[in-house]
Amino acid sequence: MSGIYTNDFSSNRKEGLRSECNTLGTDSQLFSLTHSKVCWGIAITGILDENKVCLPVRLTVTEWDEPCVASRMAARDMIGQVTVQDLTAGIRYILLRYSSYVDVPISGNETAFLTSNYTSKHDFTAHDHTYIYKDPIAINSNGSTYYRSNTSSRLQKTYSTSLTSNNQIYYRDCKKQNFYYESIQVQVIESGYYTFRGSGTIDAYGSIYENKFNLLNPSENLLKTDDDSGFDTQFKLDIHLDVDTIYVMVVTTYESKESGEFSIVVLGKNKVVLERLSTPVNIQFKYSSQLNDDSPTYYRDCQVPQCHYETSQIHVNTTGLYILWSENNINAYGYIYKNDFNPLKPSDNLLLSHDGPKQSGCVIGDQCNFHIKGIGLTLDDILRDELQSNTVLNNQSFSIKFSAGLTIAMFVAGLINSILSFITFQHKDSQQVGCGMYLLTSSITSLLAISMFLIKFWFVVLTHNNVSTSLSVLRGGCASIEPILKLFLYLDGWLNACVAIERAVLLFKGVNFNKKKSKFIAKRTILILPFCIFGTLIHEFVFRRLFVYETGLNKIDTNKTNEDTNNRYVSCITHYSPSIQDYNTSVLFFHLVGPFIVNLFSALFIIFGGAQQRSTARTNQNFKEHVKEQFREHKQLIISPIVLLILSIPRLIISLLPGCVKTSDNLWLYLGPYFISFTSSMLIFLIFVFPSELYMKAFKQAFNRIRRRTPP
Repeated sequence: MSGIYTNDFSSNRKEGLRSECNTLGTDSQLFSLTHSKVCWGIAITGILDENKVCLPVRLTVTEWDEPCVASRMAARDMIGQVTVQDLTAGIRYILLRYSSYVDVPISGNETAFLTSNYTSKHDFTAHDHTYIYKDPIAINSNGSTYYRSNTSSRLQKTYSTSLTSNNQIYYRDCKKQNFYYESIQVQVIESGYYTFRGSGTIDAYGSIYENKFNLLNPSENLLKTDDDSGFDTQFKLDIHLDVDTIYVMVVTTYESKESGEFSIVVLGKNKVVLERLSTPVNIQFKYSSQLNDDSPTYYRDCQVPQCHYETSQIHVNTTGLYILWSENNINAYGYIYKNDFNPLKPSDNLLLSHDGPKQSGCVIGDQCNFHIKGIGLTLDDILRDELQSNTVLNNQSFSIKFSAGLTIAMFVAGLINSILSFITFQHKDSQQVGCGMYLLTSSITSLLAISMFLIKFWFVVLTHNNVSTSLSVLRGGCASIEPILKLFLYLDGWLNACVAIERAVLLFKGVNFNKKKSKFIAKRTILILPFCIFGTLIHEFVFRRLFVYETGLNKIDTNKTNEDTNNRYVSCITHYSPSIQDYNTSVLFFHLVGPFIVNLFSALFIIFGGAQQRSTARTNQNFKEHVKEQFREHKQLIISPIVLLILSIPRLIISLLPGCVKTSDNLWLYLGPYFISFTSSMLIFLIFVFPSELYMKAFKQAFNRIRRRTPP
């Protein structure tokens, strides 16, 4: 359609000049638009589809040069090709052709189009998202032609009702509760595709189920669901239904407890039978109570102390799905436990929780300690579930007694190792280059690390056994022992890495190696390195704190929960924010992986880099022979980084394990690598001194000197 306008389209439309193409013939009056003070224009207007039931249609014709009517040229016939889009395979559609815009419906559903005054109709079944139709009826260049396409389904049923507070309620999903709903049984007498459209004053949410609808498990038997594919944010369901099969349509709302009127329009091939169903929730039990100042208290998590709680025991006669919900004037938290509930360890036996804190990290040890996978585990985390309070060591579990014996043995071995190493590297012949200074410092830090390991183990064991330990002692040990232990352990690892780096540099430079510069760098590194490591661990001093929970035995017994003879529950915890947790994980990986990578590449460089240098100078041997010769000549340089590399692999693997593993179920999986990580601190003499002729010579001289000074 076209219209003539002056200046403003909306206010100056010239109705006398409005026309359709088929009314503008050779006898039509032509107007001279030559007024110099008026702007003239032509606007093309379309036809509305208020209910949005039509599909996108595109028309192309064989000719685009229209005969000039003003020159009295004869009109021509053209062949049109129609492209229909946004189709669903398997569904039948119609393509309607009109000769006048007056006959094209601008509102209504598919039935309005089927009963309209169209000139021709083409039925087709979609096999893809697009359908192309070549219209056999010519299109006259001097005429008007319109196409509309939608489903060929005829109106088979209209169902109208409303959702009110008298309707049944159900949980549509785990996050949203208390939805009013209505269930309708659906049966068809002919198999085929059917369309269900919602309308009304509510934002309806439609679902179709096969055979039955289980409101206790809304995902069971679900075929299709939709919220706002239809007009005006209403649902639209296109689905293939089979004869002799019962379907259930459930209509609810997008928002919880919304009420109002709604209608369902069903389009399809044949008759559809709709019957309202009644599927009430059978309320088996109602329980009323209150929480007051006399109710027992516990720590819901490590951040919220003294939460009042009440426990109720549940027995069911029939296995199945059950819904428990609360109606109250407080922000209630609900938890379901299997067998029993221990207020000292609220994460034990927990099956389900609602409205509680949502933690994205893994819980290892207890709910107060959060770690990503296995990295960052402390001895407290690993042994917490194994230790029995107020129990002497002799009556503890085998794992505790074995760990105690192994800890003492490791300390003795580490003490001997440090003494022998110190005797060796304090000799001036061992300090000709920076390596000797690194190893002298390492002999001291290794003793400090293994000593702190011994202190850490017995502090954990004894404080768990003796619940009357002073809180000030517990707070001091909690805040300081673990960070200091990590400081010495990481320092020892990085000193060994410095040794590996200097040996690789020594091999690379050969005779050009500067011993004085090496010693200067070693002194500066030994001075700066502890402060750098301490700086990466300072957050642990801030975020490590003591968790103390005082219990009243009579309150616990009142609700017949787990009996426990302890009046106080104490645990050393770290609770990081997400950003600090990410930083902590990065730091731990850095100190674990850093020395590992340094030792790996230094060992590879010493072997293969040295072999490459030899092969360049000596061409009479192949590369493989040079590698073997390099290994024989420098085995004392190669053994130490390889051994340190092997010792760090177990803990590295544990740190990279996917997912969460409970330590109590995999005790030795975590305890083994934890102990292995300290073995490097007690093997310095065997790793660095024993394979080296220079260091062994220095050790023997120093040892003989001590023997001569010692009186018989």
